[in-house]
This record gives sequence, C-alpha cells and structure tokens, in this order.
Amino acid sequence: MDKVLTGLSVQRNVKSEVILVDNESTDNSVEIARKHGAEVVMLPRKQFTYGRALNAGLEAAKNEICVILSAHSMPSGRDFLAACCEPFDIPEVAAARCVYAGKQSDQLRWTAPEVLRGQVNFETVISKGPLASGCVIRRSVWQKVAFDETVNAAEDKKWAQAILSQGYAIYSPCAATYFYLKKISRVADVKNQIRDIEAIYNYSSRLVGFAGASAAEAICGLLKSLLISAPLAAVTVARVSFLVCFHTLRCRVRRTFKRVRKHKRAIIPPALGCLMVLLQ
Repeated sequence: MDKVLTGLSVQRNVKSEVILVDNESTDNSVEIARKHGAEVVMLPRKQFTYGRALNAGLEAAKNEICVILSAHSMPSGRDFLAACCEPFDIPEVAAARCVYAGKQSDQLRWTAPEVLRGQVNFETVISKGPLASGCVIRRSVWQKVAFDETVNAAEDKKWAQAILSQGYAIYSPCAATYFYLKKISRVADVKNQIRDIEAIYNYSSRLVGFAGASAAEAICGLLKSLLISAPLAAVTVARVSFLVCFHTLRCRVRRTFKRVRKHKRAIIPPALGCLMVLLQ
C-alpha cells in the first residue's frame, strides 16, 4: 500500500484527498496511510462487506469525482488522476472504468472508449463496467444510488446496472491505467474461484428474484427450479453463469497449464481449478 499511496502523492495537475477504509487490519496499513496524510475510516471486521466499505469511504469523501482503488492497485504514471477526471466532462457519465494492465481487452480499447447507456446485458457489464479495484464515480450519483451492502461480491456490477437503468452513462475505459501489485497464492486462487461461483449465482439469481445462496445451495436451487418452480428463470441464471464461465475459461485454463509446466509434481491444485471452472 505504501507504493500505491506514493504513486498517488506524485500526481500532477490534480488536487486530491486520500481516504483509507480499514477493517481492523493487523499490519501497519493505518500508520502508512497517516504518514501519507490520508484520512482513515475504520470499519469493524464483523461488519465488513465490499459494498459497505465502498459506501463508508464515499460517505467521508468531499470531492465530486471519486477514484476507487484497491490497496494493491498501483496507478501508472503521473497523469493517472488527470485521466480519471476526463470522462466527466460528459454530464450524464456517472462512472468510468480504468484500464487494468493485466487485461488485454482494456489495453486495446482505451483509444476508442465507449459510453454505455440504457439497458446493458450482464455480459457487457462484466467486460466493460466499472471494477471496484480501479474505477471512478460521480459522488452525487452515489448519493442517490449507494452500493449494495448485502452481497458478498459483484457489488460493482449490480451498482452499474442500477445507474444505467436510471438514465446515467458509463465511460469504458478511460485512459487511466493501473496494475495489481499483489501476488495471489494457489490457496487464495482456489478460494477466489469458489467465491466467484457464489457471486455469479447470487448476482444472477437476484435479477430473477431468487434468494442468495452458497455454491452448493446454488446448484441445488438451480436444479430444483429447472424441474419444479421456475424453469424460465432458471434458464436465465444458467445462461448468465455460462457467459461468465465462457469469458474467463480461456484465461484460467491457460494459467492452469502454465502452473502445471512450472510445477510438474503439483497436479492436483490445477486440476481442481479446472474442475471449478467447468462447474460454473
């Protein structure tokens, strides 16, 4: 986080305030943030959700244009914040997606950005909507439509569709680029894939009126609805889950084979990763 805050401190042409939302961290994050002059908002660990953390930070903010970054999202270049502000010359733009350096499609699209308006399907929201790890939003719009604090993930996707339905627009992507500093371990990667399965089902099920569920409950609920209660709604959930799986499968399979080649004796974790992808 020290590198991220240092990167923000050397930005030019933009005056900014920095706010850290801390959920009872056990390292020296708070001390580092205060050393850089950042305001610290404390969020009890038991109350943490991604949506609640975002809302807490935005509540403390004073400026209209707010950049949201993960503690591991490193801004690239001294004009990162200036590039974040550019899309908001368009009055109806409520949010902008930043360019994630690890995503090739983002890198290829920044020279010809799109302005998303109206009814946008789930697939487009995933690939072109704002990411909570690196995005910009208009605070006055957030005051009307806050992030959902009850979901475990995909809160940024749900918020994006909510503001689009109210007539606002999303700029995707702006020219501001960031890259991710944190290296993800195999165990964390498996946990993230499990969380992705739950998040995909929970988000898509809310669109068709189902209650949230765990990954196991999601599979049972989907089979039950297919056979008994709401076949059409279940087909919608299955279609959304397939779209997400399809757009992430190639990347995950490629990453799995790289791990197999690098760690020839460690076959079980990559095989498990592939299985989870297929179950999505």
